[in-house]
Amino acid sequence: MRAVVLLFRKRTITDSEEYVFPSIEKVKVTIEGKPNAVYSQGLTYENFYDEAKRLFGMANNACNDNISVRKFYKEKFALVIDLRAVDDSHIVGSGKKILGDNPGILLEIETDGSSEDILCNIFVLSDGLINISEKTLQGISY
Repeated sequence: MRAVVLLFRKRTITDSEEYVFPSIEKVKVTIEGKPNAVYSQGLTYENFYDEAKRLFGMANNACNDNISVRKFYKEKFALVIDLRAVDDSHIVGSGKKILGDNPGILLEIETDGSSEDILCNIFVLSDGLINISEKTLQGISY
């Protein structure tokens, strides 16, 4: 598994590409029953932009579409839980394999307590390598 991406939008859609920041203060990640498996102190507000940029950014560490921090939190917010061991999008299979007796990911999201009618779309990004030789599938690696 490469990453988990959460996009939040208002229930009444005004712009299909507008994603809101739902006042998240901290996110705790538990993988296979192990708390803080990715971020030792949890993922905090100060790190949301950097984590999104790490996954969606370009080689020069700039964000795609020149999204500023302000624009990111105002209308392009994405909560990214990056599970890659290596910060290189060209390496296949550097993500987290979810196996074992207690498989799964638990996200505990702490907000500032304000309530708003928001929908959340959750995407699980995975990668793999497909080997094709002479128009024949030779194998799939994860």
